[in-house]
Amino acid sequence: MKKIGIRILGCMALLSMVGCGRIEGASVQDLSNTKDAIVESETTLAENNNEYSNKNSLFYSDISSYEIFTDVNSEAALKNLYYNIDEFIDSDSSDVIVKGNIIEIEYVYIDGCSYSVLTVDVERAYKGEVQETITVYEDGGYTRLSDEKEQIEAHADLSQYTEEEMENLLINHTFMGAEHSNVGDTVILFLKTNEGSILGDSYRINCSVFGRYTLNKDSYIRPEFIVENDNPEKITTYSNMDTFEFSVSKSMLEDKLSQQ
Repeated sequence: MKKIGIRILGCMALLSMVGCGRIEGASVQDLSNTKDAIVESETTLAENNNEYSNKNSLFYSDISSYEIFTDVNSEAALKNLYYNIDEFIDSDSSDVIVKGNIIEIEYVYIDGCSYSVLTVDVERAYKGEVQETITVYEDGGYTRLSDEKEQIEAHADLSQYTEEEMENLLINHTFMGAEHSNVGDTVILFLKTNEGSILGDSYRINCSVFGRYTLNKDSYIRPEFIVENDNPEKITTYSNMDTFEFSVSKSMLEDKLSQQ
């Protein structure tokens, strides 16, 4: 996968724990770094499914053949943040908790927000009843530059690119600095049920990317929540970050979930 050295300006829609929020009247920002923007969005993914752009679907196996136009990292003030696995389990906020293997990923663009649609073969359901294979929406993913052309053109000149070139340039959307899931990952997922005819029978990750635990040798790892010292609003919102647990042993996590 090749990345080209181009930076553009624009106002981007930001993701939240359960969907997507927009900053009204936001100032022009560098698309390669939106980390100082905070969104208080309570909108569910199911309510933001009016426009499902999948006419030219992107899949995990396709990404290496494209060039990356730019990287965009978005942040949001999460409705809930569980600092450790005990808090997560005790909150009883997940409809379903499963262990499984990611066998396919499709990248979609819904109402101005980018998602990775994970196809997961379920090895074990610790909570809830699920099918053998489930569909899970994860915040962040890849979009074609052409999909975001109208939004970007309000802040940047794209006249140097043909329509065909924009079809073959990708924007890499990350959320809270988290890496995307990969095909082949073994994961434990804390999930909430999606509702809505467009999304069908599917789930979203509870607490956004922080409800995804990926197996790495003898531990499960979730994205590390990093508080920027130059962002006092964020520090105030999350006051106990020294207790945030991003790694837990495989045996401990599986044992705790088995006791539910």
